[in-house]
Amino acid sequence: MNYEYNEYDEEELRRINRHKKKVRNRAIAIIVFILLLAIVIGGISFIIYKFVSDAAVKASISASLSASESAASASEQEDINSIIESLLSEEEEVVDPVEPQETEKTAEELLELEVSNLISQMSIGEKVAGLFIISPEQLSDVELAVKAGEGTKNALSEYAVGGLIYSTDNVLSKEQFKEMTANTNDFAKFKLFTCFNEGFAKEGLLASKLSLDTTKEVKEILDSMDPYNAYIEGKIIADNLSDYGLNSTFGLHNLTIEPSFDEEGNVKESEEKALFGNDWVIAGQMASQAVKALSEEGVVSFASTFPNAGNGDDSNKKTSELTKEQFTENGLNVFKACLDSGLEGIVVGNVYVPNMTKDELPASLSREFMTDYVRIELGFTDAILITDKLSNPEIADYYSAKEACVMAIKAGADMVMCPEYFKEAYLGVLEAVSNKEISEERIDQSLMRILKAKYAKSSTDAEDASEANDEE
Repeated sequence: MNYEYNEYDEEELRRINRHKKKVRNRAIAIIVFILLLAIVIGGISFIIYKFVSDAAVKASISASLSASESAASASEQEDINSIIESLLSEEEEVVDPVEPQETEKTAEELLELEVSNLISQMSIGEKVAGLFIISPEQLSDVELAVKAGEGTKNALSEYAVGGLIYSTDNVLSKEQFKEMTANTNDFAKFKLFTCFNEGFAKEGLLASKLSLDTTKEVKEILDSMDPYNAYIEGKIIADNLSDYGLNSTFGLHNLTIEPSFDEEGNVKESEEKALFGNDWVIAGQMASQAVKALSEEGVVSFASTFPNAGNGDDSNKKTSELTKEQFTENGLNVFKACLDSGLEGIVVGNVYVPNMTKDELPASLSREFMTDYVRIELGFTDAILITDKLSNPEIADYYSAKEACVMAIKAGADMVMCPEYFKEAYLGVLEAVSNKEISEERIDQSLMRILKAKYAKSSTDAEDASEANDEE
């Protein structure tokens, strides 16, 4: 009996356990289902929240806070709004793109733009002519020019030269010379360099011829040891030139001389003196102040001769024995000081410089000198490089007018001064451009320097260039 009872009891227990197990499994399944459902609902809610508008979220949060803080004051409400904004700051802000502001062009940029436009409208003949600076006699093909009439007008129309160099021979009286330069400037299609070799004291040739105010002697200026006196005298020169329609001077000549050296390489005392003496520091201070005065009055100044006039028994072949290192110590800083004060151009001499170059050419025709040394090594990138007079025997006795001018421009000269025969030289350069021996781009580079100097010194700056464009 007991045995049957026990067997029955164990069977009952197993049945009960199976039932409990089923119940537990069902409960786990329900819990897992609920958890999955919660995750799904939570995900959907999150997505809906992310896409809800800022206004709706703000309103919802504001309403919730308002319910819990119904007694909030006006200042407390501002805090609530601040909290709302803080909560919403997590949303990605959309920033409107900033439109680029057009920067105002500088005066230099405007001038360069006007000059560039002017160059682009010039004919190749006008471009080539613009590299020549000659005498009024060469322009009009007369023995002596003392007036500017129809002949000058026609000549400037055919040959739009870059500049004219006047001498005392062209000056008969104040009224005559004023009329001559005024007419010439009016006839010119493009602004001219109207030049005079006007210097100090007895070198003030125009002042002497017309009995104008003259400057002090250079010795007196130097004895004062005050560079400001050179500035004051420079103003006098500028006023005299401007009053007679002249805007340029080559009067700053003989800035440096060829020094002599002893056996140990030291500079020997020389009786010959440069314009402002042979103390190159003082000379640089004096010369730069004179240049500053001229520049402020709108007068373009050209300094000569670079590196110096040289020496030698043969007048047809001057030579400078300076090395680059010696020139650096004996005069180079005078030119640098002048360039820093507004000097526009340098006259490169017809002098041989065998210790500076190896091409056995005079400096005015040497690419080694003008481009490699002056432009690149010294960094005189903006200065107008002008040859000394190519009609001088040191050039004319060895080269034709055509050869000399083509060689000079290829070497790096921006302007060629007074070739022996202007028209032959002009046609020669024109031919060299036509056959690609000289590129038009090379001509344009020189014109950019020349025209910028002209129009920058004009009282209306780039406006004159605009007027020339309007006349096209």
